[in-house]
Amino acid sequence: LIFRRFYISLKESGLHNLELSKAIAKDFIEISSLQTKTIPGAHQILQYLKRKEYQLHIISNGFSDVQMKKLNNCKIDSFFTTVITSEDAGANKPNQIIFNYALKITKASPQNSIMIGDNLKTDIKGAKKSLIDQVYFNPNKIKHREKPTFEISNLLEIKNIL
Repeated sequence: LIFRRFYISLKESGLHNLELSKAIAKDFIEISSLQTKTIPGAHQILQYLKRKEYQLHIISNGFSDVQMKKLNNCKIDSFFTTVITSEDAGANKPNQIIFNYALKITKASPQNSIMIGDNLKTDIKGAKKSLIDQVYFNPNKIKHREKPTFEISNLLEIKNIL
């Protein structure tokens, strides 16, 4: 997966170059993990949730080493107790396996958990299948037919929920 997505794109463009795909993938991972910009309100809501003593965890389809670098570079790593990746769980969101794995690792129950995510398919539908309440972060207010537990367009709206 790390380089395959680039290989497929190059192949469709007429370039069948595995080594180039691997080089692009390496550079992409290195550069993307250096990003420091966060969504507006991210630091404020994380500080609010920490003051309220919520235990925060991440469930990601991303790669472990990349996720840790991103969190560190954005200076938000200290807010999260656990970072659970699809690598750890052996399954990607929306598969219930990753959500069940997360609940087990964090010793949480679906009734005392809430998934905050920006992807209807992976975050919201996945959490819903695992009976976890969801907050759909929809900053562009894109119309959809899904019915998440909550929907927000600004991260600071989480204060009205938690």
